[in-house]
Amino acid sequence: MKAIILLAICPILVAVPSFSQGVFNFYNYYAPTRLWTIDGPLAGRGIWAQMLAGPNTDSLAPVGGAYEHLANGLVYGGIVTVPGIPEFEGAYIQMVAWDGRLWGTNLIAVPADQIGSTDTTVLVLGGSIVPAGVPHFMQPAIVPIPEPSVLALTVLAGAALFMCRRLWHRTRHPR
Repeated sequence: MKAIILLAICPILVAVPSFSQGVFNFYNYYAPTRLWTIDGPLAGRGIWAQMLAGPNTDSLAPVGGAYEHLANGLVYGGIVTVPGIPEFEGAYIQMVAWDGRLWGTNLIAVPADQIGSTDTTVLVLGGSIVPAGVPHFMQPAIVPIPEPSVLALTVLAGAALFMCRRLWHRTRHPR
């Protein structure tokens, strides 16, 4: 009787993991995010990131949520499920990053020229049996931070010059 119950349960136990979606760890340990250039300062608070994944490089789509960088250019977002790709299958993965102080925390609101991205890598997804892996990016995401406009800098310099001249005039000609 026990053998019949065990044999009846085995197909159910085999079928449950076979329908699961693949997962991976949202972590950029191998390529910390940089600002401005490849050797620029490491990203920190205010810089947001999101993973893109898909079955090929032409069909990358946002997966999981957007997360803020912690420190030293690293961002961790936990386990991310990739819809449509089962576990043990390969998925193309890329991380994008942007300045959340200027553009907010939603990737859709960010202009395309203000997004930095890593290289695209292939990762075999984990799941219920295999642990989730971490994408091994070779190139960091480089976030372009817009420079202040020349007009704004000119106005600030003019105001500073005016204040310095006024202070200098007061010290030379006291009342």
